[in-house]
Amino acid sequence: MASRTGTQTSPPPKKMAHFPKIESQASESHDFRRVLWTGEHSQLVIMTIPVDGEIGEEVHTVDQHLMFTSGTAKAIVAGEEKTVKEGDLVIVPAGTKHNFINTAKTPLVLYTVYAPAEHATTSVHKSLEEGEKLEEAVARHLSGTAPVDEAPVLFKSEGNTRTYILNRPAALNTLNENMIDMLGAQIKEWNANKLCNLIIGRGNNRAFCAGGDVKDIIMNAATPEKQPEAIRFFKKEFELDFALATLTKPYVSVMDGYTMGGGVGLSIGAPFRIATEASSFAMPEAKIGYSPDVGATYFLPRLDGELGTYLALTSNAISGRTIYEFGLATHFVPQRRLPTLLAALSSLADTSPEAINRTIEEHSADISPEDPSGAFRGERRKVLDACFSYDRVESIIKDLQDVVSSAGSQAQWAQETLDAMLARSPTSLRVALQAVRRGKHKELADALQMEMGVATAFCTGASPDFITGVTHLLVNKQKTRAAWSPDTLEKTPEDITNQFFDQSPYVQRAPRLDLDRTVTPGDKLTRYALPNEATVEAAVKGSLPGSGSFALTPTELISSFERRCGQKAGLKQKIQDIIGELVASKSGYERLLTDAGGNE
Repeated sequence: MASRTGTQTSPPPKKMAHFPKIESQASESHDFRRVLWTGEHSQLVIMTIPVDGEIGEEVHTVDQHLMFTSGTAKAIVAGEEKTVKEGDLVIVPAGTKHNFINTAKTPLVLYTVYAPAEHATTSVHKSLEEGEKLEEAVARHLSGTAPVDEAPVLFKSEGNTRTYILNRPAALNTLNENMIDMLGAQIKEWNANKLCNLIIGRGNNRAFCAGGDVKDIIMNAATPEKQPEAIRFFKKEFELDFALATLTKPYVSVMDGYTMGGGVGLSIGAPFRIATEASSFAMPEAKIGYSPDVGATYFLPRLDGELGTYLALTSNAISGRTIYEFGLATHFVPQRRLPTLLAALSSLADTSPEAINRTIEEHSADISPEDPSGAFRGERRKVLDACFSYDRVESIIKDLQDVVSSAGSQAQWAQETLDAMLARSPTSLRVALQAVRRGKHKELADALQMEMGVATAFCTGASPDFITGVTHLLVNKQKTRAAWSPDTLEKTPEDITNQFFDQSPYVQRAPRLDLDRTVTPGDKLTRYALPNEATVEAAVKGSLPGSGSFALTPTELISSFERRCGQKAGLKQKIQDIIGELVASKSGYERLLTDAGGNE
């Protein structure tokens, strides 16, 4: 049993929180509202109402149990008035209007249990006015989760925060050219506006953005005289993605729901990328006879190991916490906390990156060592990295086939991965692998320009598979394998990729993107995410600034990153996994098996 004294804001889930002599908390707190404890399904808050003060008429979305420990008040609940005093308990059901007015000559003190949690884990409101400001902001966000406006993109201004909301819920917020034009103009204005200090991007309903509206694109690509219109779409889209990735203002992308293809392009450049348990991430281009774009050839090869290659060639989706563990999201926040988080962000006076990160972390999910993590760890991760390390698609497939034949623990996963790849366009597989390998050594602007050439080639006849794939899967909604041409890898020559890169006749038709090539995203991809393997290995070697000596033990290494990253969810597990990979795959790291005490 753990005994807890003083305020507690993020206890381990599913463990007892004990407050000896809880009434002593009242003498310690002079704040209007202070969160003492937040558990998995409930929250304890202390409130101190000054003489002649009141809680303020309000309605909460969760049940409340209010325990009065000092003073006397007039309770007004659902229009009924009653005097309450020290020792009384009042239950207010969710959705019930209520207020409590201090009628004594001393402060009114009460404890409220919310079920589930209602406030951020570290909320402290010095006054009623401060508390009401946040509550009003929460209400605005709650009422704005399903905008009725018909515009495909909504723009909101709250204080120094600007928010865009993708608003085509029936189409999962897929991007069309009109939306790109709207976003491009508004983002440019916000970035130059001195009154804008924070930009937030989110989607309406169950998707952030499920990709580009490719059905219109392939209709244009199928007609030679309209091919320039298809190419123009990609040019505008890639320029918007670059603008978002190089914003001078802090940018938060809320990747709640489907975040795929074009939606990834809008979100991945944000230094703060929020995933929830409802998030689904994919680069599905090979599935429709195309190749990953929107900057994917820049960020996919920068993920740990060969995770990016796997995502590019399989088009498989990952979800929830796995997106966070991959480093594609920087934070993992329960979906139910998003309204409160968005309200807290919109009310920030200090919009420094550190303050924004701290606010998001306060709303992030607690991940304990006992919680199951993503599927891409241990033996599976080892097999994935080995299989997808090659520069030839045939070699990747051969290794996966060998894993299947071994009948080992990863045989089923390897078979499922093979099935996914063999259902994809063989041309797309070759082009995607080449693009990801080339992108590893490019800056974002150059990677996008390369992708512009690839997109132009697919739209102007280098391969029929883009039109075939979109028509088969998205227009006709067929579940079978599309009639790719060529239809097998064996019939698809390796030099087919020449038509999509460098100075092929198809690529020469690609326009030059209007990008400021003097600016780069810097460390936005990794700055606030879980540390990647390269960063941890640099710390082990002592080459990471501030990492200390080479002789760090695992415990010291974890402590070092906790100082750098804070108590980030899943941090310890991620570092332990990386240590395991280093020991298993590279020589010279055996000492990491020994902790500070000298024990194996």
